[in-house]
Amino acid sequence: EGDSSGPYPTGTNSFPIIATDYYQLSAWVKVPGASTTPQQVTLRYRFEPSDNRNNTGTQTINTENWTHLTSPWIQPAGLAGGSGDTYLGYWVVNSLNNGITMDVDDCAMIQAAPYTITGQVVDGSNTGQDGVTVSGSFGTYTASAITAGGGYYSLSIPPANGTWTLSGIDPGYLGSVSVAVSSVSNTAPNIVLNTD
Repeated sequence: EGDSSGPYPTGTNSFPIIATDYYQLSAWVKVPGASTTPQQVTLRYRFEPSDNRNNTGTQTINTENWTHLTSPWIQPAGLAGGSGDTYLGYWVVNSLNNGITMDVDDCAMIQAAPYTITGQVVDGSNTGQDGVTVSGSFGTYTASAITAGGGYYSLSIPPANGTWTLSGIDPGYLGSVSVAVSSVSNTAPNIVLNTD
């Protein structure tokens, strides 16, 4: 998307999406007068048919210079029956104070397949443990799975590089590891459960 100016500069209109993929929105924004009157500007989007309007990447702009807004990785909502959202209704750069004018340039939307973290949860004898909840976190991102087939799990996570903390939780037992994520497929060290 090219240059735009006004209170509601549009990033893009409706197009098909893949419900299992992740998306990241970004745009460059310039707000005249923001150095004396700071303004909150956000990236607003709606996936369909779930029809949920969301604001993301909100920043208070307090400079006359160009400011880059970027959303975290977002994933469309899944619907009952597993069909999920099938298209992006719209996304716009939006001022939370509708009375201002702003310039918007280089609106972009990146699409990426999810990354995975796979691993195994074991006990102190190195025996795989089924039915254990594995929870992962990195910044504001979270994911979880249940072990099966000898204590194995697979987490589907946003395509964000960084160190994830993984915890295995079973009543009375707890274990955790960290794993550096830097590619589509990542293998974690075994999570060893110890008495909680």
